Amino acid sequence: MLTDESSLDMSYLLERVRELKDEKAQRDAQRFEALCKAISKKRDEAVKYRKSSGIEQVWQEDQDYYEGVDMFNRSRIRYNKPYASDAPLTEQVPQTTTQCTEFINITRQFVDSAEARCGDILLPRGDWNWGAKKTPIGDDAATKTNGAQTPQDEAQQADIALRNAKGEQRIKDWLTETGYERAYRKALGSAARIGTGILKGPFPKVYKTKSVDQAGELLVREKIGPGTEFVEPEDFFPDPNCGDDIHKGQFVLERGVLSYKELEDLKRMGGEYIAEA
Repeated sequence: MLTDESSLDMSYLLERVRELKDEKAQRDAQRFEALCKAISKKRDEAVKYRKSSGIEQVWQEDQDYYEGVDMFNRSRIRYNKPYASDAPLTEQVPQTTTQCTEFINITRQFVDSAEARCGDILLPRGDWNWGAKKTPIGDDAATKTNGAQTPQDEAQQADIALRNAKGEQRIKDWLTETGYERAYRKALGSAARIGTGILKGPFPKVYKTKSVDQAGELLVREKIGPGTEFVEPEDFFPDPNCGDDIHKGQFVLERGVLSYKELEDLKRMGGEYIAEA
């Protein structure tokens, strides 16, 4: 049986718990806002730096020559995308001129030929462009100064070779599942066309598998595995302080577009801010 004093103590505890929850939510919101401001600042710096570097204009000029567009025949194009990545797509007004505007496109055939040749060398059909081998002096291999090996050393070397082969086969299976070759060819095509190709991976990605059990029920399983993707150069923003090596920078930013379904899938990651978004 609860007395009036114990009831008051319980009410005080419940009220105190609510106050602590509100204080924690307020602190979390402040930290989240500060994090958003810090990321937004870095984003703006990266966008401004890439635009001032002139690489965006180089990309657009290379793409124009690949498409057979120059300053004289641009008026024949119905829609025009300016050099700046943040500029809108504009509709061109047809102009009549007596000047010859024909563009003899010899760039596309050389670019396509270079892309195909690089693909044949770097991605041989029916074979892999890499392999796994142990180092000459392995960390777990016995080293003999006189070159002699005991039966135990030979057994250890055989075990190392077996584990090496299994690891290589596992990595190849992962690359096949992630569409590594398809993404690699897209990066090669971009590099041949505008001089820049970006391949991202490996990164954790959720994969879904569907199957039907003996009772006829549909089973959906999820697993996390490595992923490989091609990133459009227009959507990639490195740290301005990285110099000529992005690995020396503190961050890289990738611009992406999420559909409604993809935004809903983020809720599985948990977190009230993702749920609110």
